[in-house]
Amino acid sequence: MQTDFGRHGGFWEQSVFAALICLLAIPLTLASAARIRDYRSGESIWRDTIQKAPANPRGWCNCALAVLHDDSNPDVAGRYAAAEPLLATAVELKPDYAAAHQALGSLLLKSDPVRSRRHLEEAVRLRPRNAPSRHALGTMLLRIDPIAAERHLAAAVELDPRSTDSLVNLANLLLARGETGRALELYRRALAVDPDHPLARHNLDAVQRRAAAEASP
Repeated sequence: MQTDFGRHGGFWEQSVFAALICLLAIPLTLASAARIRDYRSGESIWRDTIQKAPANPRGWCNCALAVLHDDSNPDVAGRYAAAEPLLATAVELKPDYAAAHQALGSLLLKSDPVRSRRHLEEAVRLRPRNAPSRHALGTMLLRIDPIAAERHLAAAVELDPRSTDSLVNLANLLLARGETGRALELYRRALAVDPDHPLARHNLDAVQRRAAAEASP
């Protein structure tokens, strides 16, 4: 099965990338509508906030999110680099700030897996029934600890059955392990929620094409 997916860059890489993009957007849901409007106005508002209230961890976290979501800046790597110390400050000011741990762990997903795991595990410890935190940790563990990844992704799906990225990442893990039937069920569940989910559609079609080819004389 690996060869079939290999032509498309590997479903592990696509899955982790898609999940990271999703995860970086998750903390926005923690803010009020007014705060979300502030994000759109740029980071200057939050820079002003942390200058006036440097001990406010939420200000540092929101400033980091504003930096990350500044689509006017095409330098994605630079945005990540600028956001990291802001999130680290938020965590330093408030060690039990689960959302900041989650955002920082998600940001470090590829660049520093050791720190990423530490922050995401702390986010889950602080909020064990938070689906995005479970999803974030499960995604981070896909390569290095598949057994733990399955546990956290399954928990994310149980807590939020409509989380398409959790459904797809769990399906990818099961598919790599040879549990094709369970993987197909999860892909179909993801497509029932979002018929246009590209990775769910791609992997479901690829598995079905392979099965048809193997069944033909």
